[in-house]
Amino acid sequence: MARWWSRALVDATRSDAQRRRRHVAQESFYDARSEASEERGSCAASRSLRRREVFSEPNVARFVSPKKASNPRNGLSTEVLEVSQRLESLLSIRNLCHSGKTSGTAIDKEGKSMNIQVETLMRSEAQMWLCHVEKGVDIGCSSCCVHGVTVAEVSEALQNPQQRLQWDGANFRAFEQLTVEPTGHEDDADDADPPGGTGRLLQQDIIYCVMPAPGMLTDREVLQKRWRVSMEEGEALIMESITDHLLRPESPKHIRAQTRLSGYLLRRTGEAEGRLEITAISQTDLGGSIPAWVQSQGRRLAKNKLAPWAKKLEDHCRAMRFSGADSQ
Repeated sequence: MARWWSRALVDATRSDAQRRRRHVAQESFYDARSEASEERGSCAASRSLRRREVFSEPNVARFVSPKKASNPRNGLSTEVLEVSQRLESLLSIRNLCHSGKTSGTAIDKEGKSMNIQVETLMRSEAQMWLCHVEKGVDIGCSSCCVHGVTVAEVSEALQNPQQRLQWDGANFRAFEQLTVEPTGHEDDADDADPPGGTGRLLQQDIIYCVMPAPGMLTDREVLQKRWRVSMEEGEALIMESITDHLLRPESPKHIRAQTRLSGYLLRRTGEAEGRLEITAISQTDLGGSIPAWVQSQGRRLAKNKLAPWAKKLEDHCRAMRFSGADSQ
């Protein structure tokens, strides 16, 4: 009886040891499989991020879906997603125009694909295109270069109301900054060469502008939200129309134009020291009774003003730098 009990105890001990070994081996297998899966997921995510790396908030270079952006756990706000989509749209339009293609697809501000016919109006040192959007408002795109000035100087000359009216007053009856909203990165906005590639939101504000109309036409006004965003080798100014009757009601003297999307892409180029490419993009419905084809014709006539506009901007930036040095 004692011998039988001893053998049973030994068999039970062996069986228990075998079960433990099988359990450990099984856990090791699942751990290894989990690690391999995580590694594959990490590599796939890394490849995806390299393809879509444009925007972050802050220091997170990501493009995310609206569903993920609305999830508070990822730390990204809906506005960050919307601004990133608008930046992606402007970049896609710029790249299509510079590609030399007569047709292609670009991305609209909602992230949807849009078919575009590209009409080249001017191709020299200063370039201009008119993008005919299928079932949409035409997009004007122009590109020129300035030399010997920084991104910060050009950005300030474009967005600062006092400076803009000083050198570009012929194109504005009024240019006002109504509100400025904090972003958490205001200190970076003063850098001569803001950090590139991070997509940080440097400033956001609301502006009101009145533009003179030719001949007997009524002047146009716009109320826009504007974002100043750092990007690779430069920064972007992004604008779109908003409606806020309390902040600035529509004037009976003007017609309120609607800017679907517009912006300036400021990018340092490696071709020459101090060379800065400025790409201006505008998708704006001027409103009123002006037919769409007349609006397109007006954009065609503007091509002769691009090079003088760039020269005035360059001269203004240099003059502001010298005046600042003299005052110190």
